[in-house]
Amino acid sequence: MYSPVPASALVRAVGAALLGDRGAGARLERELARYYGVTRVVRADSGTSALALAMQSAAAAGRRRIIALPAFCCYDLVTALNAAGLGVVLYDIEPLTLGPDLASLDGALAVEPAAVVVAHLYGVPVDMPTVLTMAEKHGVAVIEDAAQSVGAMLHGRPAGSFGHLRVLSFGRGKGVTGGRGGALLMDPAWRGSAGEVPASGGRGLLEVAALAAQWLLTRPSLYRIPASIPALELGDTIYRQPHAPARQSAVSACVVGATWRRQQEETERRLRNAEWLVRALQGTGALVPVRPGPGAQPGWLRLPVLARALDRADPRLTSGRVLGVMPAYPRSLADLEALPRPVGDRALPGARELAERLWTLPTHSRLSEADLERLARWIQRFSR
Repeated sequence: MYSPVPASALVRAVGAALLGDRGAGARLERELARYYGVTRVVRADSGTSALALAMQSAAAAGRRRIIALPAFCCYDLVTALNAAGLGVVLYDIEPLTLGPDLASLDGALAVEPAAVVVAHLYGVPVDMPTVLTMAEKHGVAVIEDAAQSVGAMLHGRPAGSFGHLRVLSFGRGKGVTGGRGGALLMDPAWRGSAGEVPASGGRGLLEVAALAAQWLLTRPSLYRIPASIPALELGDTIYRQPHAPARQSAVSACVVGATWRRQQEETERRLRNAEWLVRALQGTGALVPVRPGPGAQPGWLRLPVLARALDRADPRLTSGRVLGVMPAYPRSLADLEALPRPVGDRALPGARELAERLWTLPTHSRLSEADLERLARWIQRFSR
């Protein structure tokens, strides 16, 4: 996944590393509060830390120290769960929409967890009004994981403006980046606390180097270089050990502030590229795009497609990696050793189907017409 990092943002990053954020963090909080319609914003060192804070806030206000998680999602949800020290119940996901399987979700809510986490994967919005209605019947808080939802809209509102607690990420591939960082947003009606978030202890010198590398190597013409180095694990998904949440660095706050207002332009390019790729996929049958629900306008951080069942090492799939075609999460959360023993049913067919069949195509603004044509030729070769 790609986030634009203009040269001007790199200049600000260097300044922040040397001089501090000079009010950039407070300005970013005001911008996020305005855009998402909240009054409380807590900036953190990562989206995972922000999610752990959200879980802790919900658990402190709830009846049980259990969180409901989607069975197919980024492994960082388990990292956040373990950082918060909570138990878990899982609910299944519908493969063609990436939204909750409603019967499975209802079963998880019946356990009466402190909160349910709902994630907008790859910028495809979940039907939040339905989830909120179901959760309200059980008295369960909703944590909206909007880490991948930059540019996505649902019923005319930004994805990330629905949950009782909302989580943003400013990591490398989240559409708007600060190199690292995240934020916890609290609905005005939420009365819980986010607790204390200590300072990070640094201004973000290492983030400057990471942002410079991202600026250089995310060009499609150069992507073959990092993609050919297995040690970088690009496109791979790994479980990360939890750590105590900390405050967002000065570099991250400055860079997010510098790139935030560019998101509309980037989103428009992603939408056009996704539409082009969907047309290229029509009639192939071998790669089926995920279908957004009613009232949803995806941000298409990437274009998720269901591939016919093949081994992930099959060269027909792996040959697309140098073009930015990547597998999704290769295991359901239920199959992670790091997950605490879940409450309830472990039969999660949708999540396991996604782990076997979901791949994603690039949509970002640096794709040229030639890049899109190469992707179209790969689609045709794969379909044969």
